[in-house]
Amino acid sequence: MADRVIQISQPDTGLEEWNAALYRVAFETTEGSAVFTAVVPPGVGTYRAPPFVVAQAGGKPLRWRVTALDFNGWAMRHSPWRTVRTGTAPNAAPPAAPPGGS
Repeated sequence: MADRVIQISQPDTGLEEWNAALYRVAFETTEGSAVFTAVVPPGVGTYRAPPFVVAQAGGKPLRWRVTALDFNGWAMRHSPWRTVRTGTAPNAAPPAAPPGGS
């Protein structure tokens, strides 16, 4: 699963604060263990998490949310937690067919 990527688009978050200084994207297992956090500037419409995020979850389901931060780093508002849906990375090779299979 290391070849999987997570892509989050602004419409997916339901969160846009006109005076946010930054946005924090947090990933954790559905059990609540932190996996990865990134800080993204305003105006970025899509965030692609590094492929290792899925691998770091150790096969456990992941969830994510976005937090709008003010200029002091204080949380202004959070999006709801959402379940991660992974997609194949654009540069990932398609899986090989089993020998003798189609």
